[in-house]
Amino acid sequence: MTKFEISKENLEDLQRYSLECFDEYKKSQECDSWFGVEYETTAYDINIFDTDYYGNRTNHYIPMICCVAYQCDGSKEEGWEANWSNGKILWEKKK
Repeated sequence: MTKFEISKENLEDLQRYSLECFDEYKKSQECDSWFGVEYETTAYDINIFDTDYYGNRTNHYIPMICCVAYQCDGSKEEGWEANWSNGKILWEKKK
């Protein structure tokens, strides 16, 4: 996963928004949820997921809830599409 460039202000805003999304994630009782946020010139898809959803991949597995933001390609007029190679881990919480 390639990290994208983002201003400190937008990163802080994404992190705040992702915590609001986390509240929705907990209410939904889903193990994988997606949320979107749009700014003037870009948009992001935020994925919050339980690592159990993807299975135990290592011997040193720590059950966690993770939040990853993916920068979207496109525009408001043409539509947005998440760039899966362009993501940033916003936070991880141990379960």
